[in-house]
Amino acid sequence: MFDIMYESKGIGLSAPQVNISKRIIVWNALYEKRKEENERIFINPSIVEQSLVKLKLIEGCLSFPGIEGKVERPSIVSISYYDINGYKHLKILKGIHSRIFQHEFDHLNGTLFIDKMTQVDKKKVRPKLNELIRDYKATHSEEPAL
Repeated sequence: MFDIMYESKGIGLSAPQVNISKRIIVWNALYEKRKEENERIFINPSIVEQSLVKLKLIEGCLSFPGIEGKVERPSIVSISYYDINGYKHLKILKGIHSRIFQHEFDHLNGTLFIDKMTQVDKKKVRPKLNELIRDYKATHSEEPAL
């Protein structure tokens, strides 16, 4: 999954994005430093608690190339997950780590960042989204899941 994430120039990826039916998230928030110690793997993660303080920031997604928009998310989350060796961890995430985790966690639950975008930004990206849908339909026999 890391190889796909790096090839796509992303900083996070969830298993469902690459057609893997597992609850796994990978990320490297320091994308430019492709070192193993910067890579994180979250297996069967959950959000235990989230802050009441929310921030609206611009997000993008490897599943929607060229589309960006403002998404409101809690600024801090407390999470639990298992590592690759089966050990359970509890962690508090802030800043970019909190945002990446929540974005990828949404993928595990079938939610896309465009679902959470502000209405203003949804209207702005609608033409580009329609273009992606047309391109998808031209190369696939099944309908996109939008």
